[in-house]
Amino acid sequence: MANETIKPYETKMQKSYNNLLEEYTSIRAGRANPHVLDKIKASGMDPIAEGNQDKWPSAHYIGALNEQLVDDETRAKDYNPKTGEFTDPGYAEALEKYQQLVSYMNTGVNGMTHDMARLGFTQGQNAILFAELVEITNVKQENPDLNWGMFKFPTIEGAKGNPNLVSGAPEGFAISSKTKYPDECVEFLKWFLGAEVGAQQAEQVGWFNASLGLDKTLTDESLKSAYDVISNAKKMDIWFDNALYSTVCDEYLTQISDITNGDVTPTDAMAKIQKVAAEAQKLVE
Repeated sequence: MANETIKPYETKMQKSYNNLLEEYTSIRAGRANPHVLDKIKASGMDPIAEGNQDKWPSAHYIGALNEQLVDDETRAKDYNPKTGEFTDPGYAEALEKYQQLVSYMNTGVNGMTHDMARLGFTQGQNAILFAELVEITNVKQENPDLNWGMFKFPTIEGAKGNPNLVSGAPEGFAISSKTKYPDECVEFLKWFLGAEVGAQQAEQVGWFNASLGLDKTLTDESLKSAYDVISNAKKMDIWFDNALYSTVCDEYLTQISDITNGDVTPTDAMAKIQKVAAEAQKLVE
């Protein structure tokens, strides 16, 4: 009975996914090329699954949009609380493009957790989910039969920022200078971070290590598409909400939430963020 209940959603999901595969290379963030999202919506499905109850999920959109609409040097200056101003027009444009995307999201975005939104995606109620690579395992567990894949955040043509970034939380290994076995530690890490372990780790738990060439050994198409996103990126950026000073981050997340609700315009939201950024400069003097 349960399978029959979700069958219509699976059919819609498959049609939407096929459309994305055919057209995603020309998708633009926001209004550019809206026909892809409009086609999905016309099929009876809310195109984008989003749950922003905890406020950080929608910050991923703003971080990705800022990366493309504001150049690297300006973002580095503004993300530093000693010099942050956020006066570049690209920041306001990012909020405007996010506001446009909200109309394609499920209802009740701010009342839904990210996990709830992901479940909507995995059960075929939505076609797109802004997900972290660590969620690959969750998606597979929630619907092992789902036909899905990953693609990089769509490029905004003509934007002055950097479209070739991948965001995340960089991690690494360290070897103690006091160890009696430095050579053995190095050899272990070479093996642990090598292609053999990398392929096993990806297939079994959905995570990637730092080895190159995993695309030649992976058999799972969703894993291959995720690996392509990483391997084709030219640079890594820290998660937006991790990169900001605490008070600026809190204000940004509040304003994104209010934009999602339709309670504030991007222009007014940006003015409030700029005010808090100016106050932050005084706090860290």
